[in-house]
Amino acid sequence: MLWFEGPASLTGEDVAEFQVHGGRAIAEALAAELGSVCGCRPGEAGEFTRRAVENGKFDLTFRRKPSPIWLQPKPRLSAARPCGNMTEL
Repeated sequence: MLWFEGPASLTGEDVAEFQVHGGRAIAEALAAELGSVCGCRPGEAGEFTRRAVENGKFDLTFRRKPSPIWLQPKPRLSAARPCGNMTEL
């Protein structure tokens, strides 16, 4: 879980972000459990942008420009290498 405390967060409010395994069942189970325990709910489409605009943290004229190539992350060489001979397993 990542905790972003307002007013320093992007929306200007306290925000909790959960980063879980990409499986749909796990994300849905976590959302159901949090909803039953503390009344939390997933954000709706566009909700974070709306809240940021309402709290003066973001305006609709802002447009993100792509980073220059020299500031973009470098690819990891190890990710491109084969894992070895699979027949040895």
